Amino acid sequence: YRLAGIVYYGTFHFTARYVNADRTVWFNDGLVHGKRACQEGSISEIDLSL
Repeated sequence: YRLAGIVYYGTFHFTARYVNADRTVWFNDGLVHGKRACQEGSISEIDLSL
């Protein structure tokens, strides 16, 4: 396995993005999505800048 992800901290909670082996980007904001991540698309299509 290779871990690839970004965790953003702000407004007193965490949000996270991670990339699976298929290079699909997933996003989670715990306040909005609870424990479920939402698929954002291919890593080649996503702007990961802040």
